[in-house]
Amino acid sequence: MAWKQTNPNAPEERIKQIYAVNPSAFHKKDLEHYDLSEQNWLAFLKLTFQISRNIRYMGMLHFNMVNQPVYTLRVGPTYAWSYTALNDHEKVYTTSHHFNWVLNQNTFIEIVGNYVNRLFPNLMRRETAHNYTQYDRETNIYWGNTSITDDYYRKRIGVSASITHFEDYFLGASHEIKAGGEWEDTYYIRDRCGAMNLEIIPTIPGGTALPPRINIIMTQKTKLVDFTFFLMLT
Repeated sequence: MAWKQTNPNAPEERIKQIYAVNPSAFHKKDLEHYDLSEQNWLAFLKLTFQISRNIRYMGMLHFNMVNQPVYTLRVGPTYAWSYTALNDHEKVYTTSHHFNWVLNQNTFIEIVGNYVNRLFPNLMRRETAHNYTQYDRETNIYWGNTSITDDYYRKRIGVSASITHFEDYFLGASHEIKAGGEWEDTYYIRDRCGAMNLEIIPTIPGGTALPPRINIIMTQKTKLVDFTFFLMLT
């Protein structure tokens, strides 16, 4: 995605209006035009085969990796390059396995297992990690450092097993009877932290300053284990 470089409201054009006040406060890329790009890698492996006469297996392994030099949800005409974030190689691994065991003409057993592992590193830039986040009200532009780093990791493991039986003559009709259980284990961790915001000295006569503040640093961890049992009659 791209916007016109000739737009007077583009981030680099806003920075140029205040750059002369304090050139050392800006990264050199703040004066350069930036657009959005994404690199996406995808791979998968699928297997299906008959283990024995009555047992069949299906399985898949899937991998996806995304890299965004400029994170698409942290952009805008008021965000200079140094305020944007980096989606630093988001990685997702998933795998699923399915066993089907036919006991007889009317009865079979299913066992399903799956695993998901996701790393989503929405990070502040290494070049500006030690900077403060700054804002100018008159030109409505943010620069210096991104507002927050959001480092997210999650994994999930699930297993289910069930037995299904077809009964042609039961209570005067044909029925499908299914019973089974599921187990799921989910782990989640999220680190969020932000750079300190300085009191902003007006860069244009008549401008107003922002009061100083410090962003909250938060770590969230969650672990959930769930058991489910079921009985179905249709």
